[in-house]
Amino acid sequence: MEAAKEVGNILLEAREIEIMKASEVFERSWEIFMNQEDTGLSFVDASNLACMEKRGIRKIATFDKDFLGMGEVEVVGG
Repeated sequence: MEAAKEVGNILLEAREIEIMKASEVFERSWEIFMNQEDTGLSFVDASNLACMEKRGIRKIATFDKDFLGMGEVEVVGG
């Protein structure tokens, strides 16, 4: 637990990292989640996609196979 707290504090203090509020993308996350068909995306996955969309990000580093084959997303490291 202490290690997680330490990492959290480091992330909060890092100038290179932008923290997004869930409220910024909640509606879009829900829309993505509700409109998916046979993808296996969870709501968290949909939220990641909404955040990426909002910031114009096309690449995601993940081992989550649900992102494979999605045309608008390039999986790196998976």
